[in-house]
Amino acid sequence: MLLTVALVFGLASRGGYRAEVRPSIVGLDTRVIDDRVLVSFVLRGAYDEDMARRVDSGLPTGFDYRVRLVRPRKSWFDSTVSASTLQIMAMYNAITREYLINYKQDGDLIESRVVRDKASLRRALTQVDALSAFDLGTLPSDLRDRRLKIQVRAELGTGTFLFFIPTTITTDWAESRELFEPRG
Repeated sequence: MLLTVALVFGLASRGGYRAEVRPSIVGLDTRVIDDRVLVSFVLRGAYDEDMARRVDSGLPTGFDYRVRLVRPRKSWFDSTVSASTLQIMAMYNAITREYLINYKQDGDLIESRVVRDKASLRRALTQVDALSAFDLGTLPSDLRDRRLKIQVRAELGTGTFLFFIPTTITTDWAESRELFEPRG
């Protein structure tokens, strides 16, 4: 009985997001241009008033996006062919009243931009347009004739399970349509 009560309270304490607003990745779109897989998507329901206050306090705040290139398998788990991480971080400068947005892909800074209003800040943190995620030309030859798809999820922060087990709060994986190798 005690274990059941602890489990219920632990599940209830998992995160700071309200149950009625479940963050999710929407509008996942993929294109293949010159062997590069370009990925676009929107994170919906994660940027709220609490997050806006954290950014305005000057703390670096943002999201990590996990992007996977997978080979679908029937009756078994999909096989991950390659993976990439996009980190988008915002920092507020109270003197200039501007937000610095840094984009890092797999740990390397790929872009920095400055925005001045909250609507642009929200878009910069939650909307990804034409991210060059993977180079199909570097795949092993045995994968070139196979169907592939893209999966994306966002990591929103950390929480606890059963009050003391650390967990990462994430969205569900969003999945693209199947890609076909262009040389096919």
